Amino acid sequence: METSSFFFMVYTVSVLISRPFTGRLMDKKGANFVMYPAFILFGSGMLVLSSASNSVTFLLAAALIAFGFGNITSVGQTIAVNLAEPHRMGIATATFFIFYDIGTGFGPSLLGFIIPITGYGILYAILGILVFGTSVLYYFLYGKKERANRLRIAESS
Repeated sequence: METSSFFFMVYTVSVLISRPFTGRLMDKKGANFVMYPAFILFGSGMLVLSSASNSVTFLLAAALIAFGFGNITSVGQTIAVNLAEPHRMGIATATFFIFYDIGTGFGPSLLGFIIPITGYGILYAILGILVFGTSVLYYFLYGKKERANRLRIAESS
């Protein structure tokens, strides 16, 4: 059996192992405490994947991507629901998954047009860098607000 057939097994097991821990961490320390490391792990996983030349690095990339992306999606959904007013939680969840599905549906198709130009290695490296850039976007759209709220709560305690 080829190593590539184990990629998604390692990914799935890694997500299943990590989510219960990251869920508790998020409850105690906030979304930022989970999201920033998840961005780093996801981006690093893509960079490792871009240069994977053996089975070990390939499966390491699967685990890193799972610890990153697998937790970004669950924490992202939690953030979307928590930001919504109670009567709009269903809409928040639906909107989150509409955009998630658009990304997972159209993303690979669109990136498929780039592969002949860049090759897989360079494409994965570019995507890894984009993930790191996304953490900056997260900071300005949500992370800064959460940090300010947590500081305000800590000061009032």
